[in-house]
Amino acid sequence: WMLQEDDGGMFCLEMTPVYVKEMLCDWKGAGKAQKSELSVKEWYENHKTKMRFHPKTRDYLEKLLDERCYRS
Repeated sequence: WMLQEDDGGMFCLEMTPVYVKEMLCDWKGAGKAQKSELSVKEWYENHKTKMRFHPKTRDYLEKLLDERCYRS
């Protein structure tokens, strides 16, 4: 979802909903594999400042985190 530009900068591409959902499932699975007690939403809140997303992707991601089972 990130594209490196010729000048070395980074450009965030908008992710489709299916890939955002897949990413959330990956995060949830990784948390279970690592026996983390954090929910996906808690993990995201702790790490979101280190992640770059297209603004529309971030909005959709955060909407899903608020609505779905990623809160617990």
